[in-house]
Amino acid sequence: MALLTALLAAGVFLPYLGAVGLWDPWETHYGEVARQMVARGDLIHPFWEYSWFFSKPPLTFWLSVPGLWLTGAGASEGVLSRSTEWALRLPFALLAVGAVATLSQAVGRLASRRAGLVTGLALCTMPLYLLVARQAMTDMPFVATLTLALSASAIALLDPGEAHPRRWWLGAAAAAGLATLAKGLLGLLLPLAILGAFLLATGLARDGLWPHLRWLGGRSAPRLSLGEELRRIPWLPVAAVFAGVAVPWYAAMLWFDGRDLEQRTFFQRFFLHDHFARLTTGVHTTTPGGTFAYFLEQGGFAVFPWVALVPAALRVGSQVRFDATAPAERLAALAMIWVVGGFTLFSSSATRFHHYLLPVLPGLAVLVGLAVDRLLREDWKEWAATLVLGASLFGLVARDLYLRPRHLVDLFTYNHARPYPDFLWTRSAGLWPGLDAREALGLSLLLAGAAILLAALGRARQWATGGFAGLALVFALWLSWSHWVELSHHWTQRDLFWRYAAQRRDGEPIAAYLMDWKGETFYSRNRVVQIKLGQEAEQLRRLFSQPGRVWILVEHSRLAVLHRMVAGARRLTPIDPRVNNKFLLVVAEVADRGSL
Repeated sequence: MALLTALLAAGVFLPYLGAVGLWDPWETHYGEVARQMVARGDLIHPFWEYSWFFSKPPLTFWLSVPGLWLTGAGASEGVLSRSTEWALRLPFALLAVGAVATLSQAVGRLASRRAGLVTGLALCTMPLYLLVARQAMTDMPFVATLTLALSASAIALLDPGEAHPRRWWLGAAAAAGLATLAKGLLGLLLPLAILGAFLLATGLARDGLWPHLRWLGGRSAPRLSLGEELRRIPWLPVAAVFAGVAVPWYAAMLWFDGRDLEQRTFFQRFFLHDHFARLTTGVHTTTPGGTFAYFLEQGGFAVFPWVALVPAALRVGSQVRFDATAPAERLAALAMIWVVGGFTLFSSSATRFHHYLLPVLPGLAVLVGLAVDRLLREDWKEWAATLVLGASLFGLVARDLYLRPRHLVDLFTYNHARPYPDFLWTRSAGLWPGLDAREALGLSLLLAGAAILLAALGRARQWATGGFAGLALVFALWLSWSHWVELSHHWTQRDLFWRYAAQRRDGEPIAAYLMDWKGETFYSRNRVVQIKLGQEAEQLRRLFSQPGRVWILVEHSRLAVLHRMVAGARRLTPIDPRVNNKFLLVVAEVADRGSL
């Protein structure tokens, strides 16, 4: 089963992985920090442009380093290899594949093979998961290792037939250590909180300490007590493995006396600013003051079309008895705590991005897998009302996606006010010959809705469920293989740098006019001339003081301002202005001998 779901996930994530450039600003930002590790020969102390970079832990950079080293990205000059993006993204996609396979294997062992297969299919076709799996950014290393840690813990804790639970606990500890190297304290605290809440709830229910709460269960048969269950965990080896993985880098950085661009030490920047300030006061948030409903709305887009089964999944989670002994029921309890706890944590954060929901998705996929398994075994009349509610949610989310498709790309991008290439929706859908993308999306939604209603009405439930799963897979393949590729050209500067490399002459520099999108730094190998606000006139004067042409990157919306700044000194000629709807490459040639 793990092999089957791994092949399925690989088929969704890997094709066209390197066909397009890195997305601004996160992929290029973290990619440049990793490139600096290669160029400087320092894998411990992250560096960005001209100062130390303390905002993120190192796992994302370390995953990027091998590909950058193999493709020669550490050199100081020249065009980056055409294999750079593929080599850089591949470890992230493979980590996402491994998490899908391990989670489905755990569900298959604890519940049923069918539940495991549905769990893997659901997770790898949820838009947020599959899109972030194709991105070289911090979130997938964290969520994948978190999923590995909780999957291994579930097998060690819940599978009565496991002869060697100790090795699963050690694997969980190593994965939690990697999660801590991927996202900081959350990599340790989140799995501890989920497992701790599960053990506490089940232990109290079994010990009969909450007998007045019927849904928690009571003492009806001999079971392991909370203390006995805790004693089964090899705490010292687990702690040693975790510390061996996670502690050395943090110790080295706390000992390091360097300061970042804002003159903060590692402790001040990483722990005080990027942990506690992010949680309590907000750091670069997209929705200041937003309510918990923000993540409810984004969750519908993040898991589409599986939003149709969210009511069924929550029904399975809400019906669990915490004193249950059956592995499948205990798994449902753990998954429910995973979903509710993760959602509560990220909803309470003052800093909010759509992709903060990503850690909740694996737990939700488990509940979806368990729900489908029960749906196909039990009387359909018991599930009809739940499925009708799911169909209603599906219709609401589908309508919003049809009217505003950019909801999908907003799930994992920064600055949602930037222009969106709506013209892509008039192009061929690829997987649906003869239809444009919007028409294909609408047809897919109608077919998926019909499958849900058929399942709700009990008409050939297996065929209806299989048809819905097939449509979810087709939607994911189109989104991953076609739409993501088309969109990428408008979120990357690689195409512009290729044109610069093909047309420049020796000694002709490239500058970025009032830009801080990170791609200009990565694709120029940190050689771009930054023209900053308030210093434009002087910096342009110095730039134009040298003979020959100068190349400038500018946003389309600022081209008119740049024209006014260089009037009389240079003639600006845009290069292929339609290749990117956000960024523009222009060549500045001498117009006369005047000056700015």
